[in-house]
Amino acid sequence: ERIRWWESAPPPPGRLVVVGHFWRRFMGEIRAGQQNFTPSGPDMFPGYRPEQLLGPGKGVMCVDFAVGVRFEERGKGLPEGALGTNLGALRLPERALHLADGRVLKVS
Repeated sequence: ERIRWWESAPPPPGRLVVVGHFWRRFMGEIRAGQQNFTPSGPDMFPGYRPEQLLGPGKGVMCVDFAVGVRFEERGKGLPEGALGTNLGALRLPERALHLADGRVLKVS
């Protein structure tokens, strides 16, 4: 079971913890008719934008944007990203999220 540990056990002030394995998705970009597809259970990041730091101290960033779900997108005949997936890299110290689709998002 996945838990939102960053809500109750944030890192010390001034530290940034970068994690994966939570299949964070771009929920607002899921193609119509696919919103009920939950490959890893319920959304772990309700109320957070994909580029937003997590937890009360804003000290955690999840950079796993469910690129493994692209297998499902291909199987359903959907274009990449239709299920809210993306491939990203976090650039530090700039705190910029570079996405495979060419977007660069400021992490805040």
